[in-house]
Amino acid sequence: MFARLMIAGIIAGLAVGCGPKGPIPDAPAPYRPKEKKSQAAAKKKDCKPTDPSALPGAIPEAQRRKVESANLATEANTMLNKAAVSKVKKRETLIDEAVDKLNTALAADPYNVEATYTLAGVQAMIGRTQCTVNLLSRLLELRKLDSYRSSVRQKLDQLEGRGAFAGRLDPKFAKVRGKRAYRDLARKFADGK
Repeated sequence: MFARLMIAGIIAGLAVGCGPKGPIPDAPAPYRPKEKKSQAAAKKKDCKPTDPSALPGAIPEAQRRKVESANLATEANTMLNKAAVSKVKKRETLIDEAVDKLNTALAADPYNVEATYTLAGVQAMIGRTQCTVNLLSRLLELRKLDSYRSSVRQKLDQLEGRGAFAGRLDPKFAKVRGKRAYRDLARKFADGK
């Protein structure tokens, strides 16, 4: 009998102690760490303006790696063509890899017109106006050299839709065409200076 009373007392105590004491509070909000800035957001920072007269001097022909630079620029163009028809995540990866190749190409041969123009186009596509202007300014500097004048003129014609590219502006530069820094530089394209 004593055991029955004890069990009944325990059950009664549990019922009283566990009864409702008001509304049940909502669960706390889940912990969400602050998002780190993505690499893409970090890469969107624009360049600082450069002074073409402050650029390093000429590099001797023997120190340049023209073939390696040309091959890297071609590989980068291939990647950019693939990126144009890829899904977003794959496109971003391909563009990042292409930019790395173009930077490497320009390190191997800073006079590579194709790599300079292509990198300017990529910078324009992602909205980095000053980077684009810096690279196109470099093209204008290369135009002063007799051995590069023809290839630079061809790239500027492609950019502005002149000559063989009449009526077809290069779409890669659409985001920057309306920007003041670009327009100021564009006046120099036609000057031949």
